[in-house]
Amino acid sequence: MAVPVSEKLRFDSPEKPNSVVTMFKDFGFSQKQIADIVSKRPKILLSKEKTLLPKLEFFKFVGFPMAQLSTFLARDPTMLCRSLKHQLIPSYNFLKSMLLTDERVAIAMQQSRRITKQNPTKNITPNVAVLKELAVPDSCVMLLLTHHPETLVEDTVEFKEAVKKVLEMGFDPLRSRFVLALHVVAEKTNKRIWDRCYEAYRSWGWSKDDVFLAFRRHPNCMIVSQSKIHRTMDFLVNKMGWDSRIVLRFPAAMLYNLENGIMPRCAVVWVLLSRSLIAKEVKLSVLLVPTETRFLEKFVTRYKEEVPELYDVYKRKIGPEEL
Repeated sequence: MAVPVSEKLRFDSPEKPNSVVTMFKDFGFSQKQIADIVSKRPKILLSKEKTLLPKLEFFKFVGFPMAQLSTFLARDPTMLCRSLKHQLIPSYNFLKSMLLTDERVAIAMQQSRRITKQNPTKNITPNVAVLKELAVPDSCVMLLLTHHPETLVEDTVEFKEAVKKVLEMGFDPLRSRFVLALHVVAEKTNKRIWDRCYEAYRSWGWSKDDVFLAFRRHPNCMIVSQSKIHRTMDFLVNKMGWDSRIVLRFPAAMLYNLENGIMPRCAVVWVLLSRSLIAKEVKLSVLLVPTETRFLEKFVTRYKEEVPELYDVYKRKIGPEEL
């Protein structure tokens, strides 16, 4: 692989690029992952061992499992272009001081490219200070920095505006839902997604107040795809015959997999409802939150004498309308 690339980059010989490829292989990278890295950052093949190897060892030290490390760097090889001394190690030290464990640091690094590029004192530190002034619990700050670090990398002036907006929406800064809402509102990339979600929900008969109520109940329902909203609503409304506001009572439903999660369980419920074996008032939370074992116990095993084929309906071997 390195020979044709070296010709493209006009290397004098394939020795150096081949040694880089070997280094990646020694760290468990697949041929495809190496090819992805090289295609995105061809000059990585110019790297000296004394420069590249310490970076790979650093990510291993941070706590990345080997399989995750190779996937992570194949997706974003720019991390290997960061300065170990001036960017990666200072970022790690800062994150470790905030997140306390290497596992959380590794998660945060995977969630944001900018978190290892930007000096934390530029935006992250002042943004965390804004949250501290509101008495946001350390556990909530940790949650935000671990899973949504991009929120804290945003410009501080804009971050403060987002905080003000979330407060005006009625979110309690002492609850974890506050930082989840802040993630949705503060990140620039979420603005267009929010607008599209808003229009999608309105198209299914929701009022403006309905949309904001759903957001307050589960902020992430406003950063799903339009397609996901329409497909889920179409199934629940047109196939199950329910009012679209059934989602309003449990907007987290939009985060569940439609084909593998919602449809099989609803198919079971459809059969039980058609035979008047359960009450007509069904809550999505009761259907979706339980583990598979608990769901089967409550909705399938319990009715196996009345409907022996119910498990096959759940496994989608037969359609509910076939019974």
